[in-house]
Amino acid sequence: MTWVTGLTAEGRKYLAEGITKDGEITLHDISELGTFGIPDSETTSTKRVHTTDTFETWSALEDPSEYLAAFGVELPPGIESHHQIYQFDEGRTRYVVPALALMRAFFRPLKYLLPEMFKPQALDRTGFLMFSTPSPTFVIDAYWASPGFRCATPSVERALTWMATAPSALRMANSVHQNALKGRIALVLPSATSNFTVRGKKIGNTFYVSSLNISRIFITESSNQGSTSSLSEFSYIENGAVTASKRDIPCGSDGQLSLSDSEWMIIEPVLLRQTRMNKVVLSQRDIFNDVIKKLATGVSWHRMAYRTGTWVNASRAFQVWRKSGCFDDALAILHELRDAPPLPRSTSHPLSSW
Repeated sequence: MTWVTGLTAEGRKYLAEGITKDGEITLHDISELGTFGIPDSETTSTKRVHTTDTFETWSALEDPSEYLAAFGVELPPGIESHHQIYQFDEGRTRYVVPALALMRAFFRPLKYLLPEMFKPQALDRTGFLMFSTPSPTFVIDAYWASPGFRCATPSVERALTWMATAPSALRMANSVHQNALKGRIALVLPSATSNFTVRGKKIGNTFYVSSLNISRIFITESSNQGSTSSLSEFSYIENGAVTASKRDIPCGSDGQLSLSDSEWMIIEPVLLRQTRMNKVVLSQRDIFNDVIKKLATGVSWHRMAYRTGTWVNASRAFQVWRKSGCFDDALAILHELRDAPPLPRSTSHPLSSW
């Protein structure tokens, strides 16, 4: 259990300074910030948050001792924390969120994009805006977007399009490096609302967040490109490594997790784009329905009741879909289908071309 207190420069690169629960000082490469730097506890809880306030209304918590005390961490004398903590109220609950938890939520895939954000001109080195489409679209030309890596899913491209075109989101992206120059883990919060799930420790009416996963972003400002950008909201699904843990899986209008015939018609070619159909024996639709039920409920692979095959078939299919990037793409589309208003029957769904 380690808390990252700030950054230090070593030559041309940054190192993250951490402190363990026992007071030991540690140094880590910034590439490790996707998994290191925020304390956790065995007694954690999970909660979904739907707030109507923008991120920029959150206030800064100057003294980190309250947050660290919740996880049993105490800074030794003479050690200061340069890791910004934010707080906001929703209903009767106060939420306390470290900056690194927000960075992990915004800058995905963590393994590749998060370390880049601490460097100058991160977005420029990641890709560029293409204006030949009806609205500007961010094109990723980083090495991790190549077919061999398959980390560039539609939700990543939409998130980067938002950061490159919305003024406050662009300030947020640039602020990570600006704060890093001062040795700080901090960022300027954007003008957007969001649906997200938090995990952490609740003490009284305060929820101390150790991780935050955004499911949807609602943009509350005009684009830098004026009326040429139509991006106003989008799914912000977790990308990169997907774990078989409880996930934010949307239900259909009937309250069920299983895909309807029309949903499967759109998702099937995305999910099975690399599958040799002549070798498929079990129903892939049934397997996908079982996988999203397992992820939504948190039931172990062994204890799930399967419509076809066994837990081995479902687990292997999930691993193949995850590795190829198909699963994240399919899940992003499912969020779009179930969050968007129903289309007239005579109109093709805009996602059918994905």
